[in-house]
Amino acid sequence: MKASTMDLPQLEQIVNWLDEEHKRNRTEIVRLGHLLEMQGNSQVGQTKQLQELEGTVMRFEAQVARLQQYESTLDGSRQELLALIEREETQRIKAIRELERAREADRDTAQRDIAALQRDAHRSSQLEQDLQIRQSDFTRLAESIQAMDGQIKALEAALEEKTQNIDFMLELRSTEVQRITQQQEEQTVHLRRLDELESTNIQQDQEIRRLRQELTDLHEAGNRHGRNLDELADEMRGQMIDFSKQIRAVDAAVQELPPLIEGLQNQLRLQAEAQDHIRRSVLDSRGLREQIDQAIHQFQEAERLFQARMESSLEEAKAGVAERERKERMQRDHQWQEQAQDNAATKESLMSLSQSLKTHEALLKQLWTLQETYPQQALRAAQSQVDNLQDNLRERDRIVRALEDEWMRLRRNVELYANGSSGQEADGMDGSAVP
Repeated sequence: MKASTMDLPQLEQIVNWLDEEHKRNRTEIVRLGHLLEMQGNSQVGQTKQLQELEGTVMRFEAQVARLQQYESTLDGSRQELLALIEREETQRIKAIRELERAREADRDTAQRDIAALQRDAHRSSQLEQDLQIRQSDFTRLAESIQAMDGQIKALEAALEEKTQNIDFMLELRSTEVQRITQQQEEQTVHLRRLDELESTNIQQDQEIRRLRQELTDLHEAGNRHGRNLDELADEMRGQMIDFSKQIRAVDAAVQELPPLIEGLQNQLRLQAEAQDHIRRSVLDSRGLREQIDQAIHQFQEAERLFQARMESSLEEAKAGVAERERKERMQRDHQWQEQAQDNAATKESLMSLSQSLKTHEALLKQLWTLQETYPQQALRAAQSQVDNLQDNLRERDRIVRALEDEWMRLRRNVELYANGSSGQEADGMDGSAVP
């Protein structure tokens, strides 16, 4: 009886220890719930990061729009520079023309000087005639004439140089004028052809610019899509890493459960041994036995409920993890399918655009070849027409000469006939007069 009373505190200690283990398990379950809440908070933080990334993408798009505006301003400044260059070119041409007019004026002045010198030369000849009469002034006039001769030679040398330069410039100008007129004629022919091809070229240039713009937009969209894919892949990779960490934590918690269960089983075995010992020790005491049996039954019921709660919580945790994993897998599969569809659509559009671009490039090549070969063909056609006209003129000259020869021959025949008829009349008149 004393031994049985000493075993009751041990049983109470065991029950208290089991209650403490139960409390620790509850705290572990609460900790796992906190972990789940932290995961939810981390997902909220990831959504905020996604929103921030979308904001950065919008800012980048705004920067791209500003860059396009800068490019448009650069194009405007380039056009202004081209206009400025054209104005400078026109001013240069005006300066060249003014220089030519100044050279013409210098030439006129030189011609007037030459005429004046020629008049002076005639005047000097008259003075020589007068010098024969005035011998006293001969020496002075001779010196002045010699000085004037030196000046005349220098002026003639300068005039020859100027005339040579002027002749060269005039020849160069005449050749340039001929070349310019020839180029203007060719340009008129080309312009007529270009006016015919301009409408088709403008439409095709617009189409090509539109296709190139669409191609660049698609390339930019593909690059943005690729960057978004990389960011999404990095984010999904981070989520997978976090999820794997969570799975490892759950696996570690699950792996920690078997030792606990084994400890509980050992405790149960010890309790069973203690119960056997108690049963053997309190066989004589039915009231105590009933109390012990009731305590054991309560303990077993509490243990069963605890095991049931643990198993249900584990099953719920596993089911939640499996459901979350299934949802994430379905979401990833859906995202990958959408991405594959977008990639296929982008690839098809790029293929169609590249095909249309190839066709337009082929058409442009044909147009360029036609534009290059058309002037030659037109020149050959004009040359052939000129040759045909020359042949027709030669044929007409030959026919005219043949007609002239025929007319001369007929005229000679008529004259001969007229002469013969007049001779016969004269002979008849003579014969009638003789009798």
